[in-house]
Amino acid sequence: MYCERALAISEKALGPDHPDTAMSLNNRGALLQDQGDLAGARLYYERALDICEKKLGLAHPNTQLVATNTASLLDELKLRDEAKALRSKLGLPD
Repeated sequence: MYCERALAISEKALGPDHPDTAMSLNNRGALLQDQGDLAGARLYYERALDICEKKLGLAHPNTQLVATNTASLLDELKLRDEAKALRSKLGLPD
């Protein structure tokens, strides 16, 4: 509930493509992942990652954090090749 509210506030105040909105998306994804909604979490993580890559670049710590979370989720979904490709793209350890 709080993650949803924070995301709505970020989107309204900062816009849907703002880096801080991306972090709210990441947090929502993490909550959904913890709750077992892996498909839902993936949507939030991928949107957050897209924003971070475009606005902050691949080397930014927030991009790296969201990418790590996304890769972890892909591992949990048994999508090992996708997780490995994402880590490789961002220079993260496998």
